[in-house]
Amino acid sequence: MDKVKSTSSISTKNEVKTWEKSVQEDNITKKILVEEIENGFLVTVTKYGDVKDSKGNFTYINKSKKFFSETNPLDMEVDITQMAKDTAKALGVTSIFED
Repeated sequence: MDKVKSTSSISTKNEVKTWEKSVQEDNITKKILVEEIENGFLVTVTKYGDVKDSKGNFTYINKSKKFFSETNPLDMEVDITQMAKDTAKALGVTSIFED
C-alpha cells in the first residue's frame, strides 16, 4: 500500500491564499484544499480514483464536499482522512471517506 503525500501553499496575484494537501493510496487520492476568505476559510475535501468492487471491476469515483471553517485546518499536521471524518461528524453529515 503505497502512500504519496504532498503539501503546498499557493498565493495568487489577487492575494488570495490557498493551501493544499493530498494523500494518494493505491488508486485513490484524498485531497483537502483550503482557501482564505474574508471571515475564515473555505475548505474543499475531495476523494477520487478507481475503486475495486467485490467482483474485481473498477469504478471511477469523484466525490467532493465544501464547508466553512473559522481556522485553517492545514495549519497543523493532521491526518486528512480523520480530519474529514471529524468535520463531517461535527456538521452532522456523512463523510465522503466513509466506505
